[in-house]
Amino acid sequence: MLFSARFKAILECSGIEILLTAYRAPNMNAFAERFVRSINSECLSQIVFVRQASLDRAIAEYVAHYHDERSHQGIGNEIVSGTAPQRVGEIEVSERLGGLLNYYHRRAALWPRSSIRTLRAWSGVSRTCRFPGLRPYNRNSIDGSPGI
Repeated sequence: MLFSARFKAILECSGIEILLTAYRAPNMNAFAERFVRSINSECLSQIVFVRQASLDRAIAEYVAHYHDERSHQGIGNEIVSGTAPQRVGEIEVSERLGGLLNYYHRRAALWPRSSIRTLRAWSGVSRTCRFPGLRPYNRNSIDGSPGI
């Protein structure tokens, strides 16, 4: 058996069902292999963990970002959660894990315009910074000025 009895008990206690696949055949579970590669390169290899709790928090933050906030190139750079993108409102950048993971979204158009920065780093909630009047970068501009 690949796993020790203790590790197997931890997985089963967490509600994870162990399925055996062929030895050295990563294509049998390509989705899991891709997720492991992504979390290792984008998160776990970038942080030094001193406690189990900080590792657990980083994994939880990354999973939330992976499923709900990142744009997916395979579906036209749309968000994986399937929510319709807003077309009006100020552009905001939100961060997770102290700025290691960033994503951009539009603030609801009905909210008052302000330059308030809400900082909630390491509290389990993403950090949000609002930039009023920020427009998308104009690729056609020679000097890189904001787009229309």
